[in-house]
Amino acid sequence: MISSGDTGQALVVTFPSTHQALKFDRKFKSRGPAFQLMPVPRQISSSCGLAAKVTDLDLEQLLLQLMAADIEYDAVYLLGPQGKPQRLTNNEEQD
Repeated sequence: MISSGDTGQALVVTFPSTHQALKFDRKFKSRGPAFQLMPVPRQISSSCGLAAKVTDLDLEQLLLQLMAADIEYDAVYLLGPQGKPQRLTNNEEQD
């Protein structure tokens, strides 16, 4: 089980559009500081865009909540304390 609860780690979700990122924000903002929108880290993409930083959830819980909220995402990364992201999922090729 991959968890963002480890010290200095967070799950980062990238989205196919700003609309999906804002939808994430609307659905998850009330759940507290464990869910935050942020610019996509440069280590993931050099283009502009929004991502979500998620702490206190493991990957399986996050994916279930994204599916239940009907939020499309591109990929989920584990961002460690050194800032080097590790891709955990790739949803970009699915229609």
